Amino acid sequence: MASTVNGLVAFITGAASGLGRGTLLHLLRNGAKGVCCFDKQAFKVTSGEEMPPNGEDRLVSIQGDVRNENNVANAFASCFKKFGKIDLIVNCAAVTTAFFTYNPSNNKIYNLRDFQQVNEINIIGNFNVIRLGVGYLAKNDADEVNKLRGLIITTSGIHSSHSTKFLVKKSVKAMIVCEIFIVSWFIMIFYCFLVSFSQKSQLKYVFFAHIQSF
Repeated sequence: MASTVNGLVAFITGAASGLGRGTLLHLLRNGAKGVCCFDKQAFKVTSGEEMPPNGEDRLVSIQGDVRNENNVANAFASCFKKFGKIDLIVNCAAVTTAFFTYNPSNNKIYNLRDFQQVNEINIIGNFNVIRLGVGYLAKNDADEVNKLRGLIITTSGIHSSHSTKFLVKKSVKAMIVCEIFIVSWFIMIFYCFLVSFSQKSQLKYVFFAHIQSF
């Protein structure tokens, strides 16, 4: 795997907007050979947005759900078929909610389905992408400097807000909600390391967590 962006092929989830989109454009502007945008929404160039030279020729947009095995597997296969390799996987697909577990002002309890969706996308979905994509990275030749064949980056954020402050400050039990997310992420990281080190080829896994203080 090269130590610069130039010539790399990246598979980016959640790349139609936000952090994923910014990552995609940064890679294109710095010479990536190709990037795959995997998102529920198609990648569209917005008015006034500057695309790098031949940017659209080096971009493939595939719509799908990170939780769906067939969607993810087919997207990786399409990306590999178009560009001939995959060097980098960046997980940016995520949803986040700030909520009261229980709001006494209106007697409202937080919807369990919303909580399940956060876990399904942010944890299970991201791991689904990792497990289906790691084999493509293992096909690469190791670079001479870092001896790496590929890189996997997963991003996550736990955002502070009035409601999450309420959870932490007003209820000790509610802190479990935050701990569930953190512990689940560490479980996923552990699995990723098992996958990486079980390969004869060397891979690198990086986890970026942005945790704002309450």
